[in-house]
Amino acid sequence: KKQAARRRCAGGRDCAMQNPAYKDDEESFKDFFQQYQEEDDDGQDAFKYRVMLQRIANRETRVLEVDLDDVAHKDADLADRVTRNTKRYLDVIARAADAIMPDAEELAEEDDVLDYIRDVRRERLEAQRRGEGAEGSEGGGRGVSMEAAK
Repeated sequence: KKQAARRRCAGGRDCAMQNPAYKDDEESFKDFFQQYQEEDDDGQDAFKYRVMLQRIANRETRVLEVDLDDVAHKDADLADRVTRNTKRYLDVIARAADAIMPDAEELAEEDDVLDYIRDVRRERLEAQRRGEGAEGSEGGGRGVSMEAAK
C-alpha cells in the first residue's frame, strides 16, 4: 500500500491548514456563521447559524448542520471548494465554529469533563492563533453534519 506522506509543521499540525486560502476560507465561515440570516416561521429575519452555535454551547444539541445552499447563496465559489474538498473543509468549518462559539447561557454548578475538554481546546486554538504551535490537531466530525467537540 502506498501512503501519502503528509508534511507536518511545528506542533504536529497539518501544513495545509497554514495555506492562506484555507485561512481566508476559515474567516469567511466565521463571517458566514455570524451574519447569515433567513426568515423564521414568523416571517422575521433570524441568524440561523448563531442560533445553532448557541444551542451547541447550551448543550441542547451536538450537531452543526451547514447547508451548502446557504453557503452558495453567499459565496458560490466557497461552496464549490467545500464540495470538491469536503474532508479538508470539515476541519476548516470546525475551526471557524470553535473560534466564534458563544458561551453557554446557563452555567452549571460544577465543571464536568466536557467543560474541561472545551477549555483545553480553546486554549490550544488561542495558542495556535498566537503562533505558539500547540501540539495535537483539532478534529472535526465526519460526513455532512459535524458533532461539536464540546
